[in-house]
Amino acid sequence: MKGLTIFLSLGLLCLSLRTNAQSFWEKKEISFLNFPNEYSSCIQVYKQSKLLLGTNNGLYSSSNNGDNWQELFNEGPVNKIVCTESKIYILVGLNRIYSSDIEGSQWSLIFENNESNITDFKSWSDSIVYVSTGHVETTNGNTKYRGAGLFKTSSYGNQWEEIELGVQSDRYLSEIVIDSSGRIILSSHEYNYHDGIIIISDNQAANWDIISSLKYDAGGINETNLVYFSDISLNKQGEIYISFSGTIGMAATQMTLFGSIDSLINGEVFQHLRRSNSGFEWFYNESHQIFFIEETIFSNRIGSSNDDGLLIKRNDHYNFSSCRLDQLFNIGLKYNECSIVYQNGNIYAIQKQDRYLYRAPINQLYIKNNSTGKLNIYPNPTNDKVTIDLAGSTYAKIQLYNNTGQLIKEFESQNNLQYTIDLSEFPACAYTIMVHENSMISKGIILIK
Repeated sequence: MKGLTIFLSLGLLCLSLRTNAQSFWEKKEISFLNFPNEYSSCIQVYKQSKLLLGTNNGLYSSSNNGDNWQELFNEGPVNKIVCTESKIYILVGLNRIYSSDIEGSQWSLIFENNESNITDFKSWSDSIVYVSTGHVETTNGNTKYRGAGLFKTSSYGNQWEEIELGVQSDRYLSEIVIDSSGRIILSSHEYNYHDGIIIISDNQAANWDIISSLKYDAGGINETNLVYFSDISLNKQGEIYISFSGTIGMAATQMTLFGSIDSLINGEVFQHLRRSNSGFEWFYNESHQIFFIEETIFSNRIGSSNDDGLLIKRNDHYNFSSCRLDQLFNIGLKYNECSIVYQNGNIYAIQKQDRYLYRAPINQLYIKNNSTGKLNIYPNPTNDKVTIDLAGSTYAKIQLYNNTGQLIKEFESQNNLQYTIDLSEFPACAYTIMVHENSMISKGIILIK
C-alpha cells in the first residue's frame, strides 16, 4: 500500500543531470512539525492546486509549494490520502476512514473495521470507494496472512456492502487497482502455502477471475507462483506493474513484471522490469513500489540496505539511475517509507518519520536531446512567437515551464514538421521547452525579451 509499505534505501534521483546529488533537491523544513515527536507520513495533490500532507497528528494543506500550511484535521495519524472531484478521503490510524468536502472543513467517520487493518482504499468516483483489509496472525511461530474482506460504498460512505470474491472470505487483500474502464484488480498474499492470487473483475465487482501464477521470459518461458505482493500499479497507458515474491518449485522468486491487463487475464508472458544488471533471471533483490509521473517510472527498493534508493527510468531507452535523499537512520538498514507526488511541473517527496519536504522540477529529469544534439527553436530570443522544428510524428506534446519549474502551458501537434507558439502573453524571462515525440524527450531554452 503506497505510503504505508514503501521502504527505501534513502537515495533519490541522480539521473543524467548536469548537477550533483546534493544540489538536485530543494530541501525545505516543514516548520510546524515539532520533530521528532511530530513527523510527516504521506503527501497528495488536489487538482494540481494544493499539497495535502498527512502527519502522525493530522492533515494539513498548502497552496504555495509548502511554504505555509493550514491544519485541516487533528483527530489522529493520517496514513493515506485519496482525492476525488469534490471529496477528500483519509485513512486515520490503521482502521478508520474519514471524508470531507474538498476544503477539508467538515469531517465524518465513514468506515471502521475492528476485525482487521485497512490495507488500501481507492475511489472510482466521488461516491464509489473500495476498501481492502488484512492483518498478520502468528500462532506457535507460524505466520498467516488473513483479512476481513473487500468493502464497497456507492453512497459516499453512508452505506457499505461486503463484496463476494469467490475465494476465502478472510484472505489478506493487499492492493486495489482500478483502471480507466472500471476494471478492478486485487492482490492477495498467500493463504496457506505459496498460494497468493490476483483477483480481477471487469464488471464492477459482480464477477471475479482468479490468477494464481505469472509467466515471464528468462531465456525461456517460466511460470512463478505468487506468495507476497509489494505493489501493483498502473501507468497512463493501462499497463500493470506487479512487484511480488513467489516460488518456482523450491526456488524463490522476487521481481517486478509488467504487461497489459488483457495479457494478465489471458495468461500471456509478462516482461521483467529490472532495476539492476546483477542477479539471477528469476531472483533480483529488487522488490519495489512503483510511481508514475509523466513518462517517468519511480521505483524504490523495499527492505534493502543497498544505497541506490529510489530509482528513475524515463523510458525504455534509458537505464535506471539513482541519487540520495538525506539519510534518516545512521545504523541498521538505510531505508524509510516515502510518498511522491507531482504538481505543476514539480516533484515533491516526503519521508515518513521525517520533517522535510523535498522538491525537484520535473523538467530537469533525465533529458535526452534529439539527434541534432539540441532542440531547434527560432527566433530566439523573441518577444512574441517562436517556431520549433519537429520530427513529423503522429503525435507530439510540447510543454512550457517557467524559471521555477512550473508547467505553465501545454500544446499538442499531429503530423507536423514545425510548430509555432505565441508567447506574447508571458513576461520577459528564460523558459524551458520540452518536446515529447517518438519516445524521446528534447529540451531547449527560450528567452523572452
